[in-house]
Amino acid sequence: MDYRKKLVVEPGTRVKLSKIDPGYKGKEACEKEALAEIQQHLEKLRKLQFLLYAEKKHSLLIVLQALDAAGKDGTVNHVLSAMNPQGTTVVGFKKPTEADLNHDFLWRIHPHTPCKGGVAIFNRSYYEDVLVVRVHKLAPRKSGRSATSSSTILRSSCATRAILTLSNSFCTSAGKSNWSASSGG
Repeated sequence: MDYRKKLVVEPGTRVKLSKIDPGYKGKEACEKEALAEIQQHLEKLRKLQFLLYAEKKHSLLIVLQALDAAGKDGTVNHVLSAMNPQGTTVVGFKKPTEADLNHDFLWRIHPHTPCKGGVAIFNRSYYEDVLVVRVHKLAPRKSGRSATSSSTILRSSCATRAILTLSNSFCTSAGKSNWSASSGG
């Protein structure tokens, strides 16, 4: 089954979370039924990572964004288990440090973007940095930590450096979480 039609949000498209079923599981009723298909996708992922690494022309940045306990770690452990760890880095972004706050918004992000042939996974996205900073009033509102402009700059920088960026948002409801929406840029 091609889940992209159900899960991919094209860049520039407005998303209405009320229209997305966070309990969507696809055609399979349980993990056991989906196991064969999961294995096929994991094998394909393994081969694609090898080609990415061997060619060393492009890289991949996967941005996982969700509330705590929504499934980001499970996605890293389960879905991305097919990848060779030597070509993959996972970075978790927590509350900005004093040094982070004294620099522009993307200062702590750039060192973790993947090299050619590599894959980087941002567990807790860089967008979260803006939210934490604003909610907890860690920096003045006019501090230059603009989510829209800085995220656009990061995506442009990544595109210039041949880094494909996949941003994934998790929606949760009634104590359950599923990978329910994805947007590439």
